[in-house]
Amino acid sequence: MDRKNIVGWNIRRIRVAKGLTVYQLSSALPKSSPLSCEEIARMELGIRKVYDYEIQAISQALGVRISELFGTPPRKRRPKQEKK
Repeated sequence: MDRKNIVGWNIRRIRVAKGLTVYQLSSALPKSSPLSCEEIARMELGIRKVYDYEIQAISQALGVRISELFGTPPRKRRPKQEKK
């Protein structure tokens, strides 16, 4: 997990948890901040930057506080190795 794209990772995590598709999120955005499905998918994958005004619109569409989009993702746990 690339820690440089915390917002994109959280957009996807929250969107999936709410049962929304990328299309539904795109449609829920205000007309003043239109984003295509492709742009949202690229944000989630870390290919595209997310701008401040887009973060505000996405947080409103998802029904979350902006701070939730900056939350640190959980670290992957390594499986415990068996003792010999």
